[in-house]
Amino acid sequence: MLIVPNFTIISAWLNKLKVVYHPSEDSNIIELVYLKKVKGISYASIILLDDILTISIYSQIKQVALQTLIGEVSQINNSTFLAKVYLELREDESAKLIFSYSMPISEGITFNQFCLSLSRFEEEALQVIAELDQCDLLLNALDNNGCLKGNHFNIYH
Repeated sequence: MLIVPNFTIISAWLNKLKVVYHPSEDSNIIELVYLKKVKGISYASIILLDDILTISIYSQIKQVALQTLIGEVSQINNSTFLAKVYLELREDESAKLIFSYSMPISEGITFNQFCLSLSRFEEEALQVIAELDQCDLLLNALDNNGCLKGNHFNIYH
């Protein structure tokens, strides 16, 4: 059955999935706390704005990685089906790579569609994040295997 989900329904679906999250009803943002425990992820959320549901994952990147990533964003976007990647550059903050997926919900979605979209998006984003971490491009990444010597990554998924 198709349901037009609101903040309460999305929260109930996340409870049903047994994921840890933090709701912020005043701003229609649900912080996905369980994803922040993954190496390379600094923030993750679901935002409900009008009839659009947007899932976002943020990863902080090293300044030395900017030149490489600026040239690779298009290739990353071509290799992912749901996740779209953007670079956020702010003068007073570290650079961030933002993975985002938006879906219209005005016609309704099922719980299964929500689950599949969320898991597929997470899978795509986490595969790219793992490779970026392996290449030592993420802030506080532990590995250093010299991937910055070349301008292309091995694979994205």
